[in-house]
Amino acid sequence: MRAGGLLLAAAGIALAVRSGLLLLGIGRPRRGPRPDFVLAGPYLRVRNPLLAGVLLACVGVAYAEYLRRVPRWLPALGRRRLPDI
Repeated sequence: MRAGGLLLAAAGIALAVRSGLLLLGIGRPRRGPRPDFVLAGPYLRVRNPLLAGVLLACVGVAYAEYLRRVPRWLPALGRRRLPDI
C-alpha cells in the first residue's frame, strides 16, 4: 500500500474510532445537561462522521489495488481478464 493510501486509511480509522467513542459517551464534555444526541468532536462538522470515517478507510485500503489494476495514462489495448478476488 502506498503512503497516500495508508494515510487515508489511518485518518478514516481514527475518525471512525473517535466518532464511535463519542456515541458511547466516552470523551463527551461534562458541562451542563447531557443531550440526547452528540454535539461534540467531528459531529460538529459532519452529519455522520462514523460513516465518513469507514468510507475513507475503505478508499485508503482499496487505493493500491486500484492503482495496480488500472493503467495510469493510456488505456490497455485488447481485452484483459480481471484477476479473481
